[in-house]
Amino acid sequence: MAITRVQGNARGVYTAGSSFTVTQGSAPTNGNLNIMTVTTRVGSGTPATVSSISQTGVVWNKATNAGSSTIVAEIWVGVVGAGASASITVTLTDAPGTAIGNVCEYSGLTASSFLDVTASTFGTSATSGTGTTAVTTQANELWVGSIGDIISSQSTPTNGFTLLD
Repeated sequence: MAITRVQGNARGVYTAGSSFTVTQGSAPTNGNLNIMTVTTRVGSGTPATVSSISQTGVVWNKATNAGSSTIVAEIWVGVVGAGASASITVTLTDAPGTAIGNVCEYSGLTASSFLDVTASTFGTSATSGTGTTAVTTQANELWVGSIGDIISSQSTPTNGFTLLD
């Protein structure tokens, strides 16, 4: 089965407190995967990280993260089960200056042992890249990159990636 983006990009933005909500256009389908990127930027002290993501009928796990003393970018994967809701709550370890979450739902991916390879990189450049991904072993794969950028806007991702937000 071919990998298909079913819905998304749905976006949520932190405004106050210790969490924020991302709402998908419709409830995701049982057996699909939700992929979320979350980027936080420091308010005071260190940048917040995601302590948990909760969504009825979806089991979320962190795939990877990279960051510095001012910004953190994380990628999370949610395995969609029966009766899933469209509302997702992202809970943070601390109040950030800013935080943004983006989620897409995909079909055509295995819902178990789906995480083949992770890689993370951090740098300081006005031209961000997604880094180098190691050789993968699964036949049907989706590559996800997340760039947290406080220097400039991104418009042309490298390595054949498509910019969603």
